[in-house]
Amino acid sequence: MLLYLLKINIALIVLLGFYKLIFSGDTFFLFRRITLLGIIVISIAVPGLNLSYWVTSNEELTSMATHYATNVLPTVTIGIKDSGASSWDFVYVLIYAIVVSILLARFAWQIVSIVKLKNRCKTKLINGKSVYILEKIESPFSFFNWIFVNPTKHKIQELDEIITHEAAHCQQKHSIDIVVTELFTILFWVNPFAWLLRREVRLNLEYLADNRVLECGSDSKQYQYHLLGLTYKKNVATISNNFNVLPLKKRIKMMNKKRTKSIGKAKYALIVPMTAALLVVSNIESVARAVSNVAQKEVSVLSNQAIEMNQPTETKADKALVITQNIAETNLQTNVPNPKKVVKKAAKNKKSDYQMPQFGGNINVWLMQNVKYPDESVKKNEEGNVIVAFTIAADGSVNNPKVAKGVSPALDKEALRMISSMPKWKPAIENGKAIETNFILPVSFKLSKKEARKATKKEKEVIEIHL
Repeated sequence: MLLYLLKINIALIVLLGFYKLIFSGDTFFLFRRITLLGIIVISIAVPGLNLSYWVTSNEELTSMATHYATNVLPTVTIGIKDSGASSWDFVYVLIYAIVVSILLARFAWQIVSIVKLKNRCKTKLINGKSVYILEKIESPFSFFNWIFVNPTKHKIQELDEIITHEAAHCQQKHSIDIVVTELFTILFWVNPFAWLLRREVRLNLEYLADNRVLECGSDSKQYQYHLLGLTYKKNVATISNNFNVLPLKKRIKMMNKKRTKSIGKAKYALIVPMTAALLVVSNIESVARAVSNVAQKEVSVLSNQAIEMNQPTETKADKALVITQNIAETNLQTNVPNPKKVVKKAAKNKKSDYQMPQFGGNINVWLMQNVKYPDESVKKNEEGNVIVAFTIAADGSVNNPKVAKGVSPALDKEALRMISSMPKWKPAIENGKAIETNFILPVSFKLSKKEARKATKKEKEVIEIHL
């Protein structure tokens, strides 16, 4: 979940930066509205999409993912659990949840305030529009199909412009954009780009409404003077479409700006390759593991037994797949073929309806939370990679864990205990049917420098005593 949230925030930063660089200066307000809402949808959707098959069927992307798997993809490193760090993690999550709760309560209170105000106000038909009459000197605003204004405080021409402006918000359903961005900002409040996105959405909605007023024949200069005269008035709620929303300077500048040529709309097609790039980058680790799976199908065969890591194995395409956490770590056999050549060959023959087994969450996080560094290994300063082979059954359960390559009895035992206690996986799917799959997971036990020094010091003290 934490990795998913991180990917959402990274996608948001990239997409909003792209929007500001390419689109924020034109006058295609409707296109900009769609793009801004698209940024929210893409940011949330992209991290959850799996492109394993698409990448493994593409030679160039397969090569890139293979390079990543061989040179970048890490093994799972388990250190001594720091109880203090866990406590701080809980504090951070608690603070985050408290802020989200406060912002949600504020959001709900604003909606309730508008509903209460609507129930108190009388209605009147102005320019063919049903309007709720404000009694106090407040800024005109709208929320979904409700328009609020105090007609006694405005001249006829000014009132016509206000009604046209707010009617544009209502007819174009701008409140939907505001509610969506408010909720998005609440959930990702820690990311300043979420607040920038919220500001961009609101500003663009005002551009749309201002543009509608000018299209209806209002004088641009006179309308701008009317806006200046309303800037001092109080807004009822931040989730409403306020007539005098700031920054007013940008709105006036946009009204006076020359309309962008229609050919400029073509640049919005750039969103497609940008989204595709984000999909590849977001999925590069899972794709690398998929590539690793295809490569290992040609490299090793596992039949519920430990692999002799220093001996060559026979390749048979009809045997079980071997899925590995790290190609570089498991390619310890002799005469292992070149991964890139193997992957290109295997990817072409890979069935289109095969899906890899998936762990329900972040496997690295789960391992670090559940593995305990043996005290015996700490005292002996034992470190190293324990490679565990196991089977993921058709029902997703983890069976038959065996040590394919060990380090010490204590570390081997702990690695097996941890693998045995794993929750069910989502099983591999082939031809629409769940199948049993073999898996290799290298777990790297590593002491912190501090603990290593302690163990070395104790060892020296024991030697000195015996002397």
